[in-house]
Amino acid sequence: MIEVVASLVIVGILATFASLFLVVGMEGYETTRKATDAAMNAEVALSRISLELRSIASITSAPVANTSLAYTSSEDALEGNRILKFASGNLYVNVDGIDYKLIEDVSNAVLSVNYENMDGLGGASDEEVASITVGFDLENMPSFQVQVYPRAMIDKP
Repeated sequence: MIEVVASLVIVGILATFASLFLVVGMEGYETTRKATDAAMNAEVALSRISLELRSIASITSAPVANTSLAYTSSEDALEGNRILKFASGNLYVNVDGIDYKLIEDVSNAVLSVNYENMDGLGGASDEEVASITVGFDLENMPSFQVQVYPRAMIDKP
């Protein structure tokens, strides 16, 4: 009888450790899967932003720092009035009044237009867009950021 009780206690201890091992493994897998999905979504959003901003023809209204940027595109496939904006913790591209969500649950948004003085280089204006920086944070992830150099925003002599 003592041997049976001792066996049950040993089996119970082994089962407890085995179940803890499985639970920790499953939690690690789930955490890794969520982080991978978030990183993939961020990369897709940044790729789309790069595509959008690389072909800007003009900025249609003054940019609102870390909030929105209204522009038109020089590409036929991307024609129309567009707005890249952070709102309610999400990042959207608005095309002719319709919002399309690029990524959700973002924080610490960065959206800035960097101007460069082109004095003496033969450009039509003294200040032209040198680059546009877009970035954001996702929960428990490092920051994501892209700096885009628009092709059509520099006036050619």
